[in-house]
Amino acid sequence: MSNRFLLVLFFSLILSAQESQALLDFFKRGGKHCTNVCDQKSICTLDNDVQYRWCVKNCSHKIKVQDMCEAITPAILRPFLPYEDYAGPFGTNQVSPLALQGFDIGFIKQTTDRKRVIGTAKTVLLVHEQYVNGNNIQKLNAQQRAELAEKLLRKFFKNDPLILKPYDATQTIPDGTLAVLFDNLKRSIMTQYNKMALKK
Repeated sequence: MSNRFLLVLFFSLILSAQESQALLDFFKRGGKHCTNVCDQKSICTLDNDVQYRWCVKNCSHKIKVQDMCEAITPAILRPFLPYEDYAGPFGTNQVSPLALQGFDIGFIKQTTDRKRVIGTAKTVLLVHEQYVNGNNIQKLNAQQRAELAEKLLRKFFKNDPLILKPYDATQTIPDGTLAVLFDNLKRSIMTQYNKMALKK
């Protein structure tokens, strides 16, 4: 065999492998195309979050979706969980990396409505339950979310009567104790967030 023939054969195999990979990627995406979908800025708004997440997961090898969308909806403002239309209590859209930074002792002390701060803590517990532990809370209705949030709060404090007995009486938790809850949840959620960012 001549060197020229071997060279042509070599390049043919490479091209064939690339085409096969492209075809395999297309089938992995369920027969959906990246081009003319994931290169459109319309996917960057929060109401197109499902499309955005699909594009990040399936088309980032072809299109820099996150970079394109950063100027429209920065990643720090995107909720950790998929954007939801749910309008009841314990909605998850409010918990983003930026919001999470603000859930600290300063936020706790400035929130005069003590039930509101407990509600925020429970919402973050629910987000943590799905984002870190993988249990889908977004399929739950308002009552189910409220019941699970209460259970998670009690579990976090290990059913400690010194914390929960006053809580049962007043529906409040001391600022320092709540700050510990927020700090633990923030650390765990951000660890998961950074792990997922490395995979993209």
